[in-house]
Amino acid sequence: MTEDMDELQLITFKIGDEIFTVDIKNVREVVNVKDIIKVPKVSRYVEDVMNLGGKIITLVNSASILGFGSTVNNKSKVLIYTIDNEEDVGLVVDHVLGVLRINGKSIEKPVMGVNSYVKGFIKSGDTIMILLDMDKIIKELNSVLGGLGA
Repeated sequence: MTEDMDELQLITFKIGDEIFTVDIKNVREVVNVKDIIKVPKVSRYVEDVMNLGGKIITLVNSASILGFGSTVNNKSKVLIYTIDNEEDVGLVVDHVLGVLRINGKSIEKPVMGVNSYVKGFIKSGDTIMILLDMDKIIKELNSVLGGLGA
């Protein structure tokens, strides 16, 4: 990318066969899917809600947002993502791979026609990872859901 960036720390995870990353700065924790509460007639992006230490967390189906259409299973992981240091949302992913440190200058711009949620691409050996723009994803969720806390 053209802007000057220092080292970034990214959480890498899988959805289906693809590897994605998000900036670690707003990820509070990674937990197993547990204590799920079924909610009737929720948005196609919302999987359900989860009780995490007495706090109700909205579970967002990352695969659905990105067009993969998978569902939560008992082996799924949840990235607890903090919005504006106030509200948490759980992003459901298939498998968390770990933390990756990269120089921000190594992020390649997305090609034309790529989903607007893609902030860029990162190459590591033969692997290409997709860096997601969580600000755009959260903005879309807020517009669809009328606010995550609503």
